[in-house]
Amino acid sequence: MKDHYSSDTDGETQDNLPTGSHPSPPNVKTRPKTDKPNKGTNKPKYTQKWTLRQHWRRANSAKKLRWYAEAIGLIIGASVLGTYIWSNLQSKWHFEAEHRPLVIFTGLALLGPISCDSKAGQYNIGPMQISVKNVGSARAVTAFAMLPETKLVPNNKTGDQRIDSLPAVTDDLCTARFVDHTIGHPLAPGEAVTWNIAQAAGAFRNPIMLDNTAPIQFYTTACVSYEAEGGTLHTACNLLRFARRDGIPPDVYTFSCRETPLVGHFEEAVVGHCAN
Repeated sequence: MKDHYSSDTDGETQDNLPTGSHPSPPNVKTRPKTDKPNKGTNKPKYTQKWTLRQHWRRANSAKKLRWYAEAIGLIIGASVLGTYIWSNLQSKWHFEAEHRPLVIFTGLALLGPISCDSKAGQYNIGPMQISVKNVGSARAVTAFAMLPETKLVPNNKTGDQRIDSLPAVTDDLCTARFVDHTIGHPLAPGEAVTWNIAQAAGAFRNPIMLDNTAPIQFYTTACVSYEAEGGTLHTACNLLRFARRDGIPPDVYTFSCRETPLVGHFEEAVVGHCAN
């Protein structure tokens, strides 16, 4: 049997819908439409920078002339500034050189004999006195003298530089810190001081000098290290060699262990000096 109520209702619903419309499905969310950008109308976000050469080629004569003038002005300004700085530095260095202590080594006196024993491989040096003087125009806060290295050197070379070479007097030696405030001595301009050095001893293991008659020479380095006002340290070193009193020139510097003990004095060597 036909359900008239249902049929009438369905027909009424369909008849009431406007023409051309359709029912939307339930619970369906629609996404709003967005307009797509036109790629053909987009402009680049940045422009390419010109190089200096491109700027120069595109500049007119007036702009180029102005750039020339600015460059010349910068060069002149930098030159004036550099000259001013260099002049001030030279004035400062000149002032410091004229107003600083200058302590020099004045002598090393040998008060006793030098002797050596080739069999034992040892040598002995008698008491000595080392003297220095401040010939500068400023006071040295403290000065200290020492003998960093003493050495017997054979006349007949062995080929081993550790044996054949003289004590080194280099810039490295003059940059070493020798100042000893416990035994140092302040020096006013023109003042001199002398230190006593007790008897010293040394050893050698040179196979040539094991011969009691092998000709040898004796060398030592003498250094004075001093401190200026403000804490600046200075050092000067000389290389000295022993000259026997009874020697006949030019053999006053050569002797053998068999001839010792010998008396004499120290002379400055032709080479071997540094100062800072």
